[in-house]
Amino acid sequence: MPEKNSPLIRLSDLFTLGWIPFLAVLSWTIPERYWDAVARGAVGLAKWRSEARPRARPQHNRHALEGHVDAQTLHGMEIARFRHRVVARMQAFREFRPGGWTPKIDVHGLEHIETAQACGKGVVLWVSPFSYSDLVTKKGLSEVGCHVSHVSHPNHGFSTTRFGVRVINPIGTRIEDRHLAERLLLGDANASASALMLARRRLRQNRVVSITVGRHAPKTVRVAFFDTELELSTGPVRLARLTNSVLLSVITVRTDKGTFAIHIEGPLDRPSEQSDEGRDEAVFRRLVRGLEHHILCYPGQFLADWRSPGFVDI
Repeated sequence: MPEKNSPLIRLSDLFTLGWIPFLAVLSWTIPERYWDAVARGAVGLAKWRSEARPRARPQHNRHALEGHVDAQTLHGMEIARFRHRVVARMQAFREFRPGGWTPKIDVHGLEHIETAQACGKGVVLWVSPFSYSDLVTKKGLSEVGCHVSHVSHPNHGFSTTRFGVRVINPIGTRIEDRHLAERLLLGDANASASALMLARRRLRQNRVVSITVGRHAPKTVRVAFFDTELELSTGPVRLARLTNSVLLSVITVRTDKGTFAIHIEGPLDRPSEQSDEGRDEAVFRRLVRGLEHHILCYPGQFLADWRSPGFVDI
């Protein structure tokens, strides 16, 4: 359910309701090889809209990467991010068409999940917010027989308003749910407690639970990240330890060849670390190291804005 202090509706909700059917029709009728061209057209429309109604745009992403990528990449990063997001929306809408959307998805590191479950452990997948994470991660894992219980926030999708959460966001989550074992929905205190209790139960049943990297949580920690800091939720770390589960980082990207790669990295939490404090520091250091590496390889695909003290919730 949406948060009580969320606005009822915004003008952007009406704009979203207008472009969703338009983009859906294009995704059904235009071959996938032309979707990037459609996305470039959407970039032009977005520029016109922003110029008609000027507003401050965050530059924290660019500032954090200065000195880490070349000037041309830095200049085009925000445009690339918007373009990838449009293509990702078209992929989801294409899924509604008979026959669905059939991309090539390579899953790297599946053995980490298999090894954990073979040892009688559950698995927590900590999924970083890249452009194609929402659908491709769930779809790719489902195709290799890994059906995930996903912990999700009601704001996930197109809108954070009460109208958007109830009416618009289910358009996207409905297609994602085809590839999930279940969606564990957070919300108010009671809903969140129920969702997390069910997540713990699934992990004790040696199943797989996924959570998106972010800061939307009661308890967070600041972590060095490029030349700034991130504020990240400690929830996935606590959840994995409480249930004696294996915590794995997951990053999904679209490659230069147009295919998709899901990278499941090795265990983040290693009990061999002597103290809890040292273990925590090592967990976040490993997570951020992998995140930085993939951001430098695919800077236009990283979804969230980052700034001190952390991610903007998405």
